[in-house]
Amino acid sequence: MKKNILIVCVITLIGVSCNNKAEQTAENDSGFIQITKAQFESEKMEIGAPLMHPFADAVDFTGSIMPAADGQVQISVPLSGIIDKIYSKPGQIISKGAAIFEVSSNEFVDLQKDFAESAAIISRLKIDYLRAKELFSENISTQKDFSFAESNYHAENAKYKALKIKLQNIELDVLKIEKADFYTSYTIKSPIDGFVSSIRATMGQFIEPQQNIAEIINDK
Repeated sequence: MKKNILIVCVITLIGVSCNNKAEQTAENDSGFIQITKAQFESEKMEIGAPLMHPFADAVDFTGSIMPAADGQVQISVPLSGIIDKIYSKPGQIISKGAAIFEVSSNEFVDLQKDFAESAAIISRLKIDYLRAKELFSENISTQKDFSFAESNYHAENAKYKALKIKLQNIELDVLKIEKADFYTSYTIKSPIDGFVSSIRATMGQFIEPQQNIAEIINDK
């Protein structure tokens, strides 16, 4: 009888040992590192909040920058022309108003010529219009003569103002152009602070107004 009781005890101990080993193996296979209370205290560990620390070395990574809607601009030219100079390069930090390209063309010269001619014509037509208005008010000239002088003046004035706006958009001195002192080229400037993400033009390349020749990004 005693012999049977001893055998039962041995079998029970073996079963408990196997169960402990199985549980230990399962814990090890979980992928987590477990620290006992004794290890925590012996290593003098503490539980604290996350802290920011700078890296001593540079970290290489790949990705893309998503700027705000007003932090990304495509650069194009207002008039067809040839790229004479390129002042910036990809990756360069630039400020608002910094020069990016220098462009020249016959179209640009013709625009200045048309404006100078319009300025001279409108000066004469304004005098004719004011004189016709005065004569008509005194019943010296006819309605037809006054209307003719008035329409000519307003038509040329509309042309003059349209050409003036085009030149002012390129940031040119229109008073200088009115005196037939023409510019040989115009400058494309950055409309925002940022960095040049790409340049899509080369020296001597002919550019149309619809072409995007550079991109500026402000990621702040």
